[in-house]
Amino acid sequence: MFSGIGSGSLRDGFKRSENCYFQVDRACRIVSTNAQAGALLAGHGMGDGVVEFEMVLARVFGPDALAKFRKLRNCPAPMFNVTCNTPDDGQGFDLLCINEADEAGDRSGSHIIIYTNARQFVAEAELVSLRSIFRDAFDNSAVCMAIVAPGGEFMQVNDAFCEMLQYSREELLSGGFQALTHPHDLDLDLGELNKLLDGTADHYTIEKRYIAKDGSIVWGILSVSVARDADRQVRYFISQVQDITDRKSAEAELQREAERAMVTLRSIGDAVITCDHKAVITYINPVAEALTGWGCEEATGLHISEVFAVRNGEGNSAACPVQQALHFNGTVLLEENCSLVRRNGELLPVEDSAAPIRDNNGQIIGAVLVFHDVSERRAMSSRLDFLAHHDALTSLPNRVLFKDRAEMALANARRSGQRCAMLFCDLDRFKRINDAHGHMAGDDVLKAVADRLRRSVRQGDTICRWAGDEFAMLLPAIDSAEAASVVAQRILDRSDDVIANGSDGADITCGMSIGISIFPDDGEHVDELIAAADMALYSAKAVRNAFKFQHGDFNKELRRRVAMEREIRSALLEDRFVAFYQPRICTRTQKIVAAEALCRLNVGDSIVLPGQFIDVAEAAGLIDDITLVMFDAVCRDLQHWGRTIPTPPFVSFNISPISLRKRAICEALIARCQYYNVDHALIEMEITEGALLEADESISTNIALLHEAGFRIALDDFGTGFSNLSYLQQFPVDTIKIDKMFIHAAGTDAPLMGGIAALGRSLNINVVAEGVETAEQRAHVESAGCDEAQGYFYARPMPGEAFSACFEACLPSA
Repeated sequence: MFSGIGSGSLRDGFKRSENCYFQVDRACRIVSTNAQAGALLAGHGMGDGVVEFEMVLARVFGPDALAKFRKLRNCPAPMFNVTCNTPDDGQGFDLLCINEADEAGDRSGSHIIIYTNARQFVAEAELVSLRSIFRDAFDNSAVCMAIVAPGGEFMQVNDAFCEMLQYSREELLSGGFQALTHPHDLDLDLGELNKLLDGTADHYTIEKRYIAKDGSIVWGILSVSVARDADRQVRYFISQVQDITDRKSAEAELQREAERAMVTLRSIGDAVITCDHKAVITYINPVAEALTGWGCEEATGLHISEVFAVRNGEGNSAACPVQQALHFNGTVLLEENCSLVRRNGELLPVEDSAAPIRDNNGQIIGAVLVFHDVSERRAMSSRLDFLAHHDALTSLPNRVLFKDRAEMALANARRSGQRCAMLFCDLDRFKRINDAHGHMAGDDVLKAVADRLRRSVRQGDTICRWAGDEFAMLLPAIDSAEAASVVAQRILDRSDDVIANGSDGADITCGMSIGISIFPDDGEHVDELIAAADMALYSAKAVRNAFKFQHGDFNKELRRRVAMEREIRSALLEDRFVAFYQPRICTRTQKIVAAEALCRLNVGDSIVLPGQFIDVAEAAGLIDDITLVMFDAVCRDLQHWGRTIPTPPFVSFNISPISLRKRAICEALIARCQYYNVDHALIEMEITEGALLEADESISTNIALLHEAGFRIALDDFGTGFSNLSYLQQFPVDTIKIDKMFIHAAGTDAPLMGGIAALGRSLNINVVAEGVETAEQRAHVESAGCDEAQGYFYARPMPGEAFSACFEACLPSA
């Protein structure tokens, strides 16, 4: 087809022709005619209203001419010729059709000339004129064109063809198309050309590669039609080429991008499923195949709900995120605690998200679902949640769960008018077992005692490991105090049973002292019953291997507490509270990196530990005074170390929840650091999990105040279950200290300790293991990945001077 030359010059030239001329549009509707064509129409009874050229062709020249015209009409050649005879008198004629193209290269219309044999087709002058017009159209066409001899030699080429291949016209006319064709495409081109030569086809279109003069590859769409003589012999080929190199480069880049995307989808660790806009699966990657149990070929074409069916935590069907993403036109997350129903019916915990896929116009054309297996994480979460409410060594409920159940039991008892019993149990001479047989044997005894207690109570009763070798029991809904005494006696009757073997093979037995309180006789609230049972336990331990009820005689304990309160007040006035320091060791370098400040009370030649006076100080309202006195001592030591040690260690300081609630105390601690010129970052505020469990707005605010001032925040007794794990995200925790119960049980639950250490690393929190007492425990702590450790294995608490000397000894020599 010709472009770049106006249809007016062709039309004006043809209208002067002595032969019939028709100009038609792309739908073959007649646009204009010359006088001869008008006379032809009138002679056959057709006037100006005729618009369909094919109808004229059928009525005047017969169906054979129409069939040949239609066959060649849609070929991409710029011109073609039809030779036929009229049906009435058999007179021969030729039909010449010259196609025109618009700027996009699409056919816009045609010029049709009909020659009769009687006029010898055309006068010589007219033939010369047509050849001139054709030459102008051929040479000026924006489409690459060539006339090719039957042997493949170029007979004519236009400028566009020369420019595409970077050859001059003379260079091209001296050769043939075979030399310019890429070797891999030559057989295809010759094969199609042979069909034209043997008459089985009149045209063909292929994509092929040419080799330009500079050696570069030029892609083109080649359309070839054939010109034949009256004997149907090939005179020449008319070739038209559209340069599609840019399109091929874009397709190749898209293919590379698609391959990279496919490699990525096959390599990533997440499962991926893509769907069309009707949620029908179009692809699933290998990870998705493994998780769902469906192969890609099997799943393709299925609705997403057939392959990705999910159930929520209650076991009910959950909404499909892909369908929701398509419906709401946005990213959708799967609801929490959902599981995928695999092809074999197994449930697999998963998390996922789905998002719509849009085209360039923003229209949704599909969706992508990305999901992954969270079995291990969910199992770890369940395990950690269990440990938050249970003892790591015995798997018994801890204080939090015990108190929670006790509150519910008392509430039910108040409504039903029944009684409840609380039993506090303490092992007799348990320290001797540890000293004689080691802590591992002691742990075995504690686990055996837990099993004995389980076998001694009803199914609805609760047993708790309260602390160390102390256990608590809750007996809800009993009829009388005698029911509690029956349980206590059952436990004592088995006290002579061997419950473990020592390191020397000796049998270990262990008696137990039990204190019992009864609701509502000994108290209306949980804390009152606990205190009453503890007092009864004190009486039972005086006898050993016995149980005692609380009868309200608190005199002895009250005398002790009164005496201790008097001692505390005196010590505050006489400056008898001192700071001891227990080193914290870096597990990687085995060097001292910090210390925990521990409060000690000097009474004559004796040192009183905090366990004997802290609760009295808190009850008497003296804990704030002790806090400030101890903080002054720590600041003075840090001030002194700052002058003598190039890089002084930081110190963890225990703060009572009572003091933590008071903003004035927290502000006083901040001010004291400024007074002593001590960097706040050298002090780590150590807060128990119990404080966070009962955290109100004042505690939360004051923790933030301390952290903003520069103090580090440490969470003590981690793992005892006194807090929810979410507190690690709610509060600015820098350090977690794993409770010594975990350390003593490390041999049986090392993966759990490793999980806590990994949790700390993932949250960028320093992890310290407390209570390391043996080389074996040290090895477990280090293998678990804890950052630091402290305990008697490394050093006992010591005065500030002794600690300073130990720390300086760890420093590298100058």
